[in-house]
Amino acid sequence: MLHKFDREHHDKVRGRVGFSVKMAHKITAGADVLLMPSRFEPCGLNQLYAMKYDTVPVVHAVGGLRDTVIPFDPFTESRFGWTFDRAEANKLVNALGNCLNTYRSHKESWKGVQTQGMAQDLSWDNAAKHYEEFLVATKFQWHYISIYQEEPTRNDKILELAKLDFNTLHCQELKDISACKSSSLHYTAVMFAYV
Repeated sequence: MLHKFDREHHDKVRGRVGFSVKMAHKITAGADVLLMPSRFEPCGLNQLYAMKYDTVPVVHAVGGLRDTVIPFDPFTESRFGWTFDRAEANKLVNALGNCLNTYRSHKESWKGVQTQGMAQDLSWDNAAKHYEEFLVATKFQWHYISIYQEEPTRNDKILELAKLDFNTLHCQELKDISACKSSSLHYTAVMFAYV
């Protein structure tokens, strides 16, 4: 089919079967919009490349796409692209329609989206810095301790201790948790970060 379109509409369509990293980057850099309707995307690099090349992404807000493509806000004229929340044709068409409307009718807003996408620091150094900040924050900001128990004995004391903020949890309170443990009660403390 691609080859047929290439033959019949050579001035508008190119059909190529195969993959080349160099060609993929050239295509992404030469496009105005990157449409990425992935049903599942743990990370995604194409949208990151696209933004660096001033190509505006329209993506299904899933996984890494949701994390990296913050939807355009027409009131503040900020953010990096367009997203849709469910993998449904009408959602995709709506997001793409909003994108193309901005492209055609609001040139200054479009240039702003491109500029903001290119201005992001998507380097590994910046990612490592944010990751380190997150780890340091979670180390000192535990929200609560949840306790799972197999047998419901002394629930009241365990639940009372489970509601404690980790910053106020001292050795005495840890001893109280240990005192609740009997041979018939097994528990596991799971800490949830509050960030």
